[in-house]
This record gives sequence, structure tokens and C-alpha cells, in this order.
Amino acid sequence: MKSRALMLLLALMVGIAAISQENGVADKYVKAGAVPTVGGKVVFSDTVSIVQGYTAQQVNSIARSWIDGYFKGKDAARNRVVTDANCKIDAMSQREIVFTNNSFSYDKALMNFVISLNSTSEHCIITISRVNYNYNDGTTTEVIMAEDYITDANAVNKKGTKLSPITGKFRRKTIDAVDEIFESFNESLKYYSKEGLAEIADKAPHVMFTKEQQPVHEVQVSQPAQAAVHQPQTVQAPQVQHQVEAERPAGTTGLEGFRKISPEELQGNFIKMVSKDWMLITAGDREKANMMTASWGGVGVLYNKPVAICFINPARYTYSIMEKSDTYTLTFYPGEYKDILQYCGTKSGRDEDKIKRSGLTPIYTEGGAVAFSQACIIIECKKLLSQSLMLDAIEDETERNKRAMQPMHKMYIGEILNVWVK
Repeated sequence: MKSRALMLLLALMVGIAAISQENGVADKYVKAGAVPTVGGKVVFSDTVSIVQGYTAQQVNSIARSWIDGYFKGKDAARNRVVTDANCKIDAMSQREIVFTNNSFSYDKALMNFVISLNSTSEHCIITISRVNYNYNDGTTTEVIMAEDYITDANAVNKKGTKLSPITGKFRRKTIDAVDEIFESFNESLKYYSKEGLAEIADKAPHVMFTKEQQPVHEVQVSQPAQAAVHQPQTVQAPQVQHQVEAERPAGTTGLEGFRKISPEELQGNFIKMVSKDWMLITAGDREKANMMTASWGGVGVLYNKPVAICFINPARYTYSIMEKSDTYTLTFYPGEYKDILQYCGTKSGRDEDKIKRSGLTPIYTEGGAVAFSQACIIIECKKLLSQSLMLDAIEDETERNKRAMQPMHKMYIGEILNVWVK
């Protein structure tokens, strides 16, 4: 008897749990406003906030790439872009929604709708409107308007607690379809959106070198498990360097051991210096600064000014500091500092004081930019031009495919203000 009573109790508990779970799922479909209306018409919408640096035309191009990819493999007669002008895209779409599929019944409908994409330099808005269904009840086919079936008034009981048997199934499947489209849209634009990059930065792996020991921009942030195989030992700060820093007279910059030269006097193979020996990009000031190891960049001339070029991944902690800085430094080091450069490329300033832990001694230019006394070359730059890179701007197809699932970098071209060498 006790065993039977226990079994009944367990069955009751399982039943209650199942009902609770079902009600929890149903809340998504039952809640008021789950199917929004504008002027009496069903209109679903979502907005992606775009990071600074893109034009409306570039955002429109990104949106067009998404919808072309979304329609790929679908019936082109029923899923196609009909207009693309003035940063606005309209497309017709159709999908099959299945209500029941078993041995006794195959109940389905064709959902027709319009996808619209409106782009500015700050936002990309997606809307799904003009929703209707082609439905065959077994005898005839009729066209059902969403406004007559899936709104709160038509698909939810008066108490607002459950879906109506007939119209409710249309509401449920429509909400699922819209959620799937919006999820695809947001995933495609996450490398260009404020929310997406914040999520990427939060999940960015601490170790940022590949087995070839290249800096973070060679890592697919979306696949951190494959990103790194080498973890350098933590570099302890040499005591003598901190002692020198403490004894430095107030008001001096720490550049006493350096010789100032003109940019035209710079010597060396910068292709090798950047790609093989690496450099540090340091942004910020005495109050807040961070450095990162980089192996992309170079020097040249723009607008008749000597310039240096570098690239920063928006997932990097240095990026947010760089965006708020007018000046920054690029510094190069003797070979014995390679382990420290490696450390600076494998740890994030979000998690620890990289300057203190690296053992490098911070020094300051007259303009307040941060460099390090161990450097053999210091290049102080003032931002002249910055531009977020676009995937469709990559002409090489192999490289474009390689970068397709990675956040695009931002390029900084800085006028070279000063150069110091040892």
C-alpha cells in the first residue's frame, strides 16, 4: 500500500511539474502584447544599436547581406528583395508553418509576410508586417489575415490565461517564426551592434594567442575552445624598475634616456618589427591606461602627414579606452622582452592591472600619452582617421570567408607627433 501511495504521489508531482512547465512556456504566447499592433495592423519589430563609425549606407549593406543569406536556398519566387533604396529594404517572404504532423493528421498553413529593414548610422530596424496565411481546412483554401486571428482579442481568452483552440495555434507558430527571424538578424549583426560587442567582450577568452603566437585578432572569439594553446607564465614586475619609478622626481616624464628624432629618421624593417617582433598599443592617460600586443600595422603618409596605422578588435579592453583618447603610443622592444609582450597579449585589463603585473615602467609624454621606459622606440600619435572595417570590403574571397564569423577590427591612422629612440 505504501509503495502504491508513493507511486501515485510521484505521478501527481510529475503531472504538476508538467503543467507548470507548459504554463511557463505558454506565458510567452498568452501575455498581452505578444502580438503587437500599429494602427490596427499586426507589426513585429526589433532594433539593433550600431556601434559608432558606420554610415547608414554601410549598415544597409550589412542588412542586405543578412537577408540575402537568410533567403539563400529558399524559393526565390516567394522569398526575394523587392526594393533596396535610400537605406531601406523591403522583401516578400513565405514559410510553411506546421501545426500537427502525425499518422492521423497533417495540419499546416503558408505564412506570408513582408520583412522591412531601415538603416541609419545608429540603428538598424527590422519589421515584419502584412502577415496573412493560406490555410486549407481539408475542403477549401482560404486567406486568413493576422489581424483576424492572432491578436490578443482573437487568440486569447477573456481572462488572458490561455490560447483559443483554433486561432491560438496560428498565434503560437507566428510568434515562433518571428522570434527565429529576429534571432538570425541579431546574430548576423552582433559584430556591428553595441549589445553584440558587449557580449563578445564579456565572453572573450583570457588567452588570446594561437599556437603560432599571433595576437588576438587571429582568434575566432566565437570559438574560444580552439583559440589558444599556449599560456605564458605570469611576468613578475622587476623590483628595480618600480624602485626607479618611485625615485623619479615629480614633474619629469621619464624620457631622459631617450633621444627625440623626426619621423623621417625612423629606421628598421617595420614589416618584421610589427608582424614578428610585435608592438604595444597603449591608450589612456595617468588616470586610466591599458596596453595590448599587436602584429598588424605600419607607417606611412596620409594628407601629407607622417602616420602610423594600427588595428584594434572591439572585443579588446583597450578598444573602449582608445575610443575616448586623442593620443596614444606604439612602442617597440628589444628581443628579451618578447615574453612580456606575450603576456600583454594573453591577459585582459578587465581582470587585472596589466601595467603593474607586466613589470613595465610607465612613462609619460609631454602631451600625457603613456609609454614604457623599457621600449627602444616610442611613437606618439594623434588620431587622424578611424574606420571600422567592413566584411564586404575584403576583396580576397578566402580571407573574407575566414573573417566571416569574427568581429571586424577598427583601423586607427594616427598622425605621428613625436618619436623617441634609445
